[in-house]
Amino acid sequence: MVGYGTNEFPAFYSRDSGLPLQHRVDSPDDVARMIRIQWDLGCFERGCSAGIVIVNPPPAESALARAEIESLVVNALGAAELAAIRSKNVTPFLLEEVGRMSRGKTLKTNIALLTANARLAARIAVAYSAQNRRSQSVANR
Repeated sequence: MVGYGTNEFPAFYSRDSGLPLQHRVDSPDDVARMIRIQWDLGCFERGCSAGIVIVNPPPAESALARAEIESLVVNALGAAELAAIRSKNVTPFLLEEVGRMSRGKTLKTNIALLTANARLAARIAVAYSAQNRRSQSVANR
């Protein structure tokens, strides 16, 4: 996993989790370079299943404080246990309960993160495409 603009694994609704990351990048060009290096190593042609996971924290203006979200999750887990929620029903219950207890703040954070991820993915795609064009231009000389 590689943190985009962060040295710490983001906790979905919060920008931090207390879990450090070993790798960090700070620009779409850096991510595109990593992808090109992996591609150039021929891993995809050999059929190995390698990938790069870029973790992007939610935008600061919509992120919840780590302590706040942890408290909400603990309370939601307690409610799930009291309601005897089990198995595949736990996650939807927790999401709904955390959303209710936060008065919709988690939903707003989730939407902001989805938007930020889409924007970052687009910026990475543009950077990757530009690097490919430059590489092909040099190769054709």
